[in-house]
Amino acid sequence: ARARALVGEGRRVVVVGDLNIAKEMEDSCHYDAGEESEAREFEASPSRQWLRGLLRCCSLRDLFRVYHPTRTGAYTCWNAQTGAKLTNYGTRLDYILVDAALLPPPSSSSHPHASSSSSAGSAVGHGQERGERRGEEEGGGRRGEAEINQGAGAHRNMNGR
Repeated sequence: ARARALVGEGRRVVVVGDLNIAKEMEDSCHYDAGEESEAREFEASPSRQWLRGLLRCCSLRDLFRVYHPTRTGAYTCWNAQTGAKLTNYGTRLDYILVDAALLPPPSSSSHPHASSSSSAGSAVGHGQERGERRGEEEGGGRRGEAEINQGAGAHRNMNGR
């Protein structure tokens, strides 16, 4: 609701964190994309439908998938009790969702598919170069709103947490 409200105000939105949702089947080792019944079950998940709705309504892009559209096995969560990280049996639950307007256009040399030498930092810093950083000058931010440091691709909470 907060992201939708900010977009409604004409603000640019970046959502960063553990969403506890695998957006695509490729983001989880627990599903076999070749199994039709598993694919239907996966797609029918209310949490997955919510996430896809958020991406659509706010024009957000999964930054990892922008730069790595076909990569598999890139997980961020594993069962520690079974030692699943050793065999990379996990799920990608952590995301950087970026307003599409903050990404360079596909024809730009800084777009991930325009050249093989591009980096995530150049795209993430793009909005800040245009002076679109928000939050601090407006009295701080709420916990969970992220500021993206130009070139580094790192984030920190607006309140310094």
